[in-house]
Amino acid sequence: MHASLSLAQTLGAGICVFHFWDPSKSDLDVGHLLRIYNEITASYPTVKAAVENIPCNYQTPFELASHFRWVTLDIRWATKYDELEKFENVRNIVNIHLRGELYGEQWVLNDAPYGFYEVIDLVRNWGYTGLFTVEPEGGLKNKSLQGLATALSFLKKA
Repeated sequence: MHASLSLAQTLGAGICVFHFWDPSKSDLDVGHLLRIYNEITASYPTVKAAVENIPCNYQTPFELASHFRWVTLDIRWATKYDELEKFENVRNIVNIHLRGELYGEQWVLNDAPYGFYEVIDLVRNWGYTGLFTVEPEGGLKNKSLQGLATALSFLKKA
C-alpha cells in the first residue's frame, strides 16, 4: 500500500484504487483493515486511497466499502449485488468503474440491468462529478481504433 500511494503521490495522481481484501476469504477483520488503512493513508494526504466495492464472503461489497474514507464504485459489482441505489447517498465516491464492451462505436455493459450511458446519467443525477474509469471487458482486441476513438469522444460529451 505504501508503494502504491508513494507512486501515486510522486506522479501527482490524486486517487489510488485498492482492492483491499481477498474476495475468496470467508472471514475478514474489518477493524484491522481500517487500522492499516488509516495508519498508512495518513502519510499521503494528497492522494485519496479509494477502496473498491469488490465482493467478499464476509459482508456485501457496499457494506465493506462504506467503512472507508474514499470509495471507488464498481458498477458491475454494485449491480450484481443489487446495491447500486445504495450508493446514491454516498458522498465519498471519488471514482466510478464502468466495465463495458465496445460494440462498434458504443460501450455496452454486459449482465447489467442498466445501459452504459444510462448509468452515467444516473450517477450524474446523484450529483456525482468525479472521475469515470472505463475498463474494456475482454480488452480491445479485434476492435477498430476509429470505433474506440468515437466511443471515447462520445464519453467526453456525455
